[in-house]
Amino acid sequence: MGTTLLSVSAGDIVAWADRATDDAAKAAATYEALGFAFGTIAIIVIIQRLFKGFMGTLSVLLALLIMTAVAFAMGKTDFSGVGEASWLGITTPFYFGIPKFSATALLAMIIVMAVTAVETTGDVFATGEVVGKRIAPRDIANALRADGLSTLLGGVLNSFPYTCFAQNVGLVRLTRVKSRWVVTAAGVFMIILGLLPKAAAIVAAIPQPVIGGASLAMFANVAVVGIQTLAKVDLRDNRNAVIVSTSIGLALLVTLKPGIVSVMPSWLQIIFGSGVTIGSLTAIILNLLFFHIGRPASPDVAVVDGKKINLDDINAMDRDQFVATFSSMFSAHTWPVERAWESRPFASVSELRSSFEDAVLAASPEEAEELIASLHGRRLPGPRRRG
Repeated sequence: MGTTLLSVSAGDIVAWADRATDDAAKAAATYEALGFAFGTIAIIVIIQRLFKGFMGTLSVLLALLIMTAVAFAMGKTDFSGVGEASWLGITTPFYFGIPKFSATALLAMIIVMAVTAVETTGDVFATGEVVGKRIAPRDIANALRADGLSTLLGGVLNSFPYTCFAQNVGLVRLTRVKSRWVVTAAGVFMIILGLLPKAAAIVAAIPQPVIGGASLAMFANVAVVGIQTLAKVDLRDNRNAVIVSTSIGLALLVTLKPGIVSVMPSWLQIIFGSGVTIGSLTAIILNLLFFHIGRPASPDVAVVDGKKINLDDINAMDRDQFVATFSSMFSAHTWPVERAWESRPFASVSELRSSFEDAVLAASPEEAEELIASLHGRRLPGPRRRG
């Protein structure tokens, strides 16, 4: 996802050069744009290196402000649109008329939402990697419900379908701010700013190379998250290697050669129009082909009442059966097993084992102490007080 989005940043960085009329002007515009982009990246890196805590979280914002001020001083940006914009703007619901339903439009929107669901799933897994949370099917379902609700509201307010924004994944990693309350507060601020056309005019005045430099840093961080995720995959298994290499290859193909989409029929353009989309769909289809279609019987995992059970049996268990089967591993403590159950279905025995490990590693200090004490058959001594 991060690698395919880097082309968007590159497009913003060279936007000035693309508008040049001759070779000399194009070269000069390229140098200027690279200077602004590199300056933005340099400020982000310096702040991240020199500051921690609150100042460190402001690296991207400060870089945007500083380089926009430099561009204004050099006459490379224009804020006249801020004065021309109105103070308050209210969107009229159903401005283009009451919706009309047709089978063709419904099919097209179903395809669009299926594609955005793939992108949202990737963003959720990337965010989970950044914040150190194991993503369960319930988390994906919640994110898709949020996408559906926001798309419904967007349609009422004359907008396009909504999906998770990959830049925010990189922003979370760069700022290291992982609180949902902060994200909620930011959403409230965004709603308020959406009602202020002058705020939109200020954002529009930020030079494209500055935006490109900041987004380059964020998208590269998204790519790093993807690399961290792939590091957990057993690439010695040729099936996994084929899935990863094929999906990345196709994603980069349409990213590096975007003109391919122009020769595709309209119903295929939505797939070939995005590297994220075609890469994700390829990975999903190949995963089904290699690991789920015609797969051999899963290996035995445990013995319950003298009967061997395999991975398919475990995936079919409800919560109570799962807890009854595995709680004995934790001296009758059920919370590790209950949390592991939420990670179903398990694609392999290794994934089942990892779910137990993640549940234990994510335990609170009190839970961990009680579990260790029960495994040793005694309570751990508390800290000694000094007289």
